[in-house]
Amino acid sequence: MLDMKFGSQQSFVSLALITALGVVVVVLAVLQYRWSTQVSDAERERLQTTLQTAMNQFREDLHRELASICSAFDINRAESAEQAEGLYAEHYDNWERTAAHRELVTGVYLWEETQAHHAALFRLNPKAGQFEAVDCPSRFGDLCASMARKPAAHPNEPGPPGLPFAWSLRGEIPALVHPAFWTGSNGDDPVRAVRRPAGYVVIELNCDFLQKGLLAELARRYFGGPQGLVYQVAVVGGSDRRNQIYLSEAVPLQGILASADGTLELFGPRHPHPLQPRPEDLPRGEFRFRPENPNPRRLLFAERRALAGPPRGFGPFVILPDLAAARWELVVRHRAGSLSEVVAGMRRRNLGLSFGVLLVLAASVVMIIVWTERAQKLAKLQMDFVTGVSHELRTPVSVICSAAENLADGVANTTVQVEQYGALIRNEGRRLSEMVEQILLFAAARERRWHYDARPLQIQEIIDSTLADSENLIGASGFTVEKRVAPGLPQVLADPSALGQCLRNLITNALKYGVANRWLGIYAQTGVGVQGDEIQVTVQDRGPGIDPGDLPHVFEPFYRGNSARTSQIHGTGLGLSLVKQITEAMGGRLTVMSAPGQGSSFTLHLPVVKEGEQPRAQAG
Repeated sequence: MLDMKFGSQQSFVSLALITALGVVVVVLAVLQYRWSTQVSDAERERLQTTLQTAMNQFREDLHRELASICSAFDINRAESAEQAEGLYAEHYDNWERTAAHRELVTGVYLWEETQAHHAALFRLNPKAGQFEAVDCPSRFGDLCASMARKPAAHPNEPGPPGLPFAWSLRGEIPALVHPAFWTGSNGDDPVRAVRRPAGYVVIELNCDFLQKGLLAELARRYFGGPQGLVYQVAVVGGSDRRNQIYLSEAVPLQGILASADGTLELFGPRHPHPLQPRPEDLPRGEFRFRPENPNPRRLLFAERRALAGPPRGFGPFVILPDLAAARWELVVRHRAGSLSEVVAGMRRRNLGLSFGVLLVLAASVVMIIVWTERAQKLAKLQMDFVTGVSHELRTPVSVICSAAENLADGVANTTVQVEQYGALIRNEGRRLSEMVEQILLFAAARERRWHYDARPLQIQEIIDSTLADSENLIGASGFTVEKRVAPGLPQVLADPSALGQCLRNLITNALKYGVANRWLGIYAQTGVGVQGDEIQVTVQDRGPGIDPGDLPHVFEPFYRGNSARTSQIHGTGLGLSLVKQITEAMGGRLTVMSAPGQGSSFTLHLPVVKEGEQPRAQAG
């Protein structure tokens, strides 16, 4: 009763610990999930901010590179076309000597009115340092016609799109276009000079170098990493974004456009100026001032500023897309598909690692609890074993001591009595020796110090030899033995001493539990097992049988079933465990069949000797 109470207390404590552990793991998992969500949101914001910064820097560097060209060809002091041509040629020569990307400009053109008031296109010949009249190239499209229809004039009048002194980008060529002004005197105020429109300057850009050189370099600088580009980068133009200007790698453009992580217009004002309308608010080809507060003085001041041109030191130069042509737009997508997919993948990995750690922690604690219970159970079994062995040893020792005292005191004074006492001492001594031998054998088997010399054997010989050794014990117990050995059985590969020990233990076990009917059966026959042909040796009794709850544990060391303890059947709980260990060490196995009230059958499954198989030594 005390053991049952102690066991229930231990089970309750273990259950409470496991329940508390489960609650802790669930709480930690919920906190981990929430923490992972917060980390993922923060990581998404960080990646988006980093991407937006990289896109802005990409735009700034591209704008700065093109603005340096605009600055080099900004002419403010020309009084005539001839003087302007010389200044443009001089500026081009200076720019070419100092520019970092000289390949970016492929041609400089002037669209101006001749003395006959006819517009003509002139191209700079860098070697001669002069402008030469040329026909409008076909790659310019409708640029020449547009400049002919809209001569550079007062900013409030129809003219090229953009600010009055901003450069406009013709993305389809590509080219930078800017109104050209000559400086002249004011008739009303001879001292003050005014600027009058005279045409346009056109800077044609090298499309091939722009794609493979400048844009590729900027993409590597701002969207690259140690292993290459982290993002897929595209620069597209057109209202439907079908004009592919640059693509970082050979992937479908529509895929990048459909799941872009960021888009940015490369040219145009970053922040709308109060006097500068947004491009989408203007009709195509039209520009006008739209002040927030229509103050006449402010408007007049703005007009005067526009006519006077940008102040000295103004920079960087403003480059606006030509509203009549395609705009350029930067489109970026992560190589993994999108930033959301990248963050989701990181979150899944973090959750997997975190939950994995929690599961390992929970499994470790559960295993510790299970191992602790098993250790406590083993300790209890060992204590029961010590108690049982002490009781088993005490009985033969007491009998031997009592018989020896009777002999010493002369109680046995006849030859028959002396022989009886001698036989009693001999039998109890053998019993005592067998118990000690069994304990030593179990210790040797546990420490793998038992070696088996396996060789081909006839199972008939082993059975007969074991029954002969146990004849006195069987006869003293009053048992009837039924032996059936099939004729012509093949040989088995086993150690004769170890196999005999296994059979003796099974016979002793049957004699111990089959007292009610005093019947013992030994059978040997062939069969087919998991390893092929085998010999099956069965030792059967007609005892009380084994309870279903005890059946899975009968081969555990020190284990004794409830019926054995209740019936006060003596034993150490080592016999069946030893048989199982020895049989498995010789390549066989041990099985049991039992039911309450129907006895028990223990079967040794021993592999037969295969043709050409050699004897071998095995360790237990």
